[in-house]
Amino acid sequence: MTYAELQAQVAAHLHRGDLGTRIPEFIDAARQRINRRFDAELVELTGDSDTDAVLTDFSTLYLYAACEEGYIYLHNAEAASTYGQKWEKECDRHNVLQPGTALDQFGDVTPYVKLEDEV
Repeated sequence: MTYAELQAQVAAHLHRGDLGTRIPEFIDAARQRINRRFDAELVELTGDSDTDAVLTDFSTLYLYAACEEGYIYLHNAEAASTYGQKWEKECDRHNVLQPGTALDQFGDVTPYVKLEDEV
């Protein structure tokens, strides 16, 4: 996915065509959030054809975080919370299902899976 495609998806998810100048701010806030969460060093996306490893392989992380930022800006707490929860689930999913990638926080640690008969 490219930066321009991400901007279009964010606008579509926000159901707003009038936030063109704000959407790059939401995406940059998402990038900063990804950097903090995963101890990454993603650089700012500026050109329409720009991309990075996370945007290419894990675009929903950008999308959900940018939409959460957008709904915070629009003062829609319920929608912001929904996208925040989606973002958290995607972070967890990528940590477990994508070991050894740029988003793997756990490195060599094997995740513990609780068995059904355990209390």
